[in-house]
Amino acid sequence: NEAKQQVISIKGLAKTYESMKPAEIKPILANVNDGTVIAIYNNMSNRSKKLIFNALNPKRAGKITELLAGVKKEG
Repeated sequence: NEAKQQVISIKGLAKTYESMKPAEIKPILANVNDGTVIAIYNNMSNRSKKLIFNALNPKRAGKITELLAGVKKEG
């Protein structure tokens, strides 16, 4: 099942990110869409979730915060 495989790979990715520094994650996140960032974030341990926000610029961190909170941004 392709969806199940995707879930497994996202969990694996999240584990990899947990072992990285924000400076290492930053250039990667700059090249992936918000949905991917959120999928990785949601699969990280609570302790490691801050790594994602530390690796995003403030504007994008704000946008992703709104997406995670389920707030639709106009425009």
